[in-house]
Amino acid sequence: MHRLAQTEEELIEHELIAREEAKAKARRFRRRVFWVGLFFGCGQAIMFRVLGSPITGFAFELGWLGAILIYTSGHIFLPSTFMEDSDPSWHLNPWQDILKNLGEGTSIAEAIALFASPKLVELLCWFLT
Repeated sequence: MHRLAQTEEELIEHELIAREEAKAKARRFRRRVFWVGLFFGCGQAIMFRVLGSPITGFAFELGWLGAILIYTSGHIFLPSTFMEDSDPSWHLNPWQDILKNLGEGTSIAEAIALFASPKLVELLCWFLT
């Protein structure tokens, strides 16, 4: 067997460490985007339902949609490759790719909370008023 030289081993080790650091940084960024999106989603529901402010509620809704786009890396609307675009299963379920990628650094429960938060808060406000 051919053994790697010491410098090659060090380069591979540094590359693996850099990848792990990049993944950790992406996880922290997505976590911040999650909290911002949760704030905007809940704020949007409160503005519409409780305060009756459609303009401010619309601004909060745009912030929530922006957070979803950032959180899912923009894969909601466009396939990332031509092969996905020509695959009919992608058009039937465009969320499958996002759900596969959410396992990296995020959780499915976190994604569901981000997507469902405005409606859940709206239902809660509806019951309380």
